[in-house]
Amino acid sequence: MVLISWKSYDDPASGNFSFQQDQEASQYVIWKRSIRCWRSGVSDNGGSSRSEMPSAISYFLSNFTSTSVRNDSVPYSTTSLYTNTRMVMSFAGQIQYLQLNTEKTWSVIWAQPRTRCSLYNACGNFGSCNSNNEVVCKCLPGFQPVSPEYWNSGDNSRGCTRRSPLCSNSAASDTFLRLKMMRVANPDAQFKVNSEVECKMECLNNCQCEAFSYEEAETTKGGESESATCWIWTDDLRDIQEEYDGGRDLNVRVSVSDIESAAATCETCGTNMIPYPLSTGPKCGDPAYLNFYCNLSSGQLNFKARGDTYRVTKINPGMHTFVIQTETADSCKSIKSNGNLLQLNQSSPFHVIRFCHAVTGNISSTVSLTGGDEVEIGWDPPPEPTCFSSSDCKDWPNSSCSVRGDGKKLCLCNAHFKWDGLKLKCTGAGHYSERKNGSSIGNIPLSLIIAVALISLIALAVLSSTIVCICLQRRRMPKLRGKQCLFNNVNCFLLE
Repeated sequence: MVLISWKSYDDPASGNFSFQQDQEASQYVIWKRSIRCWRSGVSDNGGSSRSEMPSAISYFLSNFTSTSVRNDSVPYSTTSLYTNTRMVMSFAGQIQYLQLNTEKTWSVIWAQPRTRCSLYNACGNFGSCNSNNEVVCKCLPGFQPVSPEYWNSGDNSRGCTRRSPLCSNSAASDTFLRLKMMRVANPDAQFKVNSEVECKMECLNNCQCEAFSYEEAETTKGGESESATCWIWTDDLRDIQEEYDGGRDLNVRVSVSDIESAAATCETCGTNMIPYPLSTGPKCGDPAYLNFYCNLSSGQLNFKARGDTYRVTKINPGMHTFVIQTETADSCKSIKSNGNLLQLNQSSPFHVIRFCHAVTGNISSTVSLTGGDEVEIGWDPPPEPTCFSSSDCKDWPNSSCSVRGDGKKLCLCNAHFKWDGLKLKCTGAGHYSERKNGSSIGNIPLSLIIAVALISLIALAVLSSTIVCICLQRRRMPKLRGKQCLFNNVNCFLLE
């Protein structure tokens, strides 16, 4: 059986979308010509494939002959669920199960895909999709867009790529992102293990291993314990979705250097990298920026402001901004009208950049975005990092742990250097080491260059005026006998 869409709303010619059963994978698939747009089968946290299609509809599609679904989940064929119903492949690419209601109009009982993240591999390889965010796609920590130009324009199909290759130096240079409630394509290998450490080492010892997932052994009714299960992914991770009900714990392999820029940087929270100075605890970041909380059970990052908590949907380290989400559009408008957004006081390093931040993307009208409106917040450049010993300043070159006038110990910049809160380092344009590696012109102070240029222009103007005056004088004065000395404002010339 194959359902083919119309070409348009009022053109019954064959369109671009088709719905059919994949015999090999025992699932249903929506195709846009040669591109897979949706699939009914999803790998669950037990390692097997479960269906996102209700069993009643699967039973309907099998002409009431399927034996792959549980009997207790299948309604009788004579029930109202199958009366006056039809299944349609819409011209926009959505499969719909419709029923004629009492008002003699067709109402949608079930449809897929319903959200952007329902699309197959919506954010490309190594791209994570979150249907609760306005901007649904992001690269996993330690990854970057394959094509930044397309990615920033809303085309995420090319996905993301690693910043550093696996096993670039040694297995010790790699670590794992522990992600909660994740959906991902089926694993490439599955086997029994005795512990999570054994599963982890199996992945570390294989340079082709991209990620692993571990499930504890279950205890049978007789009290016996079965072996735990380990799943391994060796191909690029596809069809990733976070905050997915029934999702698995996924451990993605990354290079340590790609997610830990400094010892003072906080650990990643789910799919969010937390740049310095933002802080989720007293042992990382800057204490003045301790307004963030990481929910370890869900991997969700939150922003706290005087008793209220907001979901963080995006962090842009380069722009020193992040985006929070309100519960509803009304609450966002209420926050804006109060004038005192999030109760941030004047001493806070955070400031509002944009209210009710709404983002539009290149998304079909059949795919909806969920979640409340969003607010964009920026943070001020931090002061010098705090320290307790000289080892705390190792991530800040050209600085040393010293006591400031108020008695506070900071990583203060050495002589000839100055702290730059935007670059997060001590800089010194006139220092010998920088002059040695740079051009001499590039290190000359701008004020000196301007002064020399002005003096040169004045001297040139005076010299030009002098020459003009001499020429005029030579034409007007009669020839003199002997020698005369003619003085002007600058020089004395001897006329013969």
